[in-house]
Amino acid sequence: CRGSGSMMWRPRNETDADLARERAAGDIIASAWGVTTTKLSEALYGLDWAFFRQDDLVGWGEYKHRSKRYDTLLLSAAKWMSGKFYAEQSGKPFILFVEWPDGLHWLDTTPIKPVIRLGGNHRGQNGDLEPVVHIPTDAFKKFAHMQIMC
Repeated sequence: CRGSGSMMWRPRNETDADLARERAAGDIIASAWGVTTTKLSEALYGLDWAFFRQDDLVGWGEYKHRSKRYDTLLLSAAKWMSGKFYAEQSGKPFILFVEWPDGLHWLDTTPIKPVIRLGGNHRGQNGDLEPVVHIPTDAFKKFAHMQIMC
């Protein structure tokens, strides 16, 4: 809560354009994979989506948009751990989606053991520097209409 103790309020960095890109990616995934893409409360889940077929959970997802592709994708360790926790507890995959300039890509995180380092940016906001996972971008597959969730 703002101004209480050492905790400082951190503004959300998502813009309306970010949310529109996320919705568009979710629509593509839903159509191609025959799932319902359900937007989750970030405060409760720490993830963007849960995927359902009928009313059955088939997976968890996180979407990122990056304007440039580097050798590794940085993702908050907290977000990574949330996804891995829900995947482990439910027995359903945690899929990471990244939209780079050349299109939408995905990664089933099940076999990935990422490197965790201090990272982030230097905007001067509380929480800018934090533990982040480094995921090799060559591990991602370009999105195609393929069924990966059972």
